[in-house]
Amino acid sequence: MPPLGTFLPVIIVIAMFYFLVLRPARTRQAQQRALNARLAPGLDVMTTSGIFGLIVSIADDQVSLEVAPGVRIRVMSAAIAKIVDSTPADESSDTASGGASRSELAEG
Repeated sequence: MPPLGTFLPVIIVIAMFYFLVLRPARTRQAQQRALNARLAPGLDVMTTSGIFGLIVSIADDQVSLEVAPGVRIRVMSAAIAKIVDSTPADESSDTASGGASRSELAEG
């Protein structure tokens, strides 16, 4: 019977594969399912390709987005990357957090 030392590298490689590949993938899948459950008409979203739009309707696994007034596209719900906060940030909160205001950026 071979000693444990010969199997140790194989066990370490399998453990690294699990923690570096499988576990993060499962976490991303769970986050995507949670995001899809929160989708509703009226939300501003961004797709995985960077298109911003307003959800107009949801049918099965397809979402209808209004990307411009009167312009609608259909995407798979899995293509929604995130829900975007539709309220614009005021400039005072940007400068309080250390960021430059729009007027400062335009001048500099």
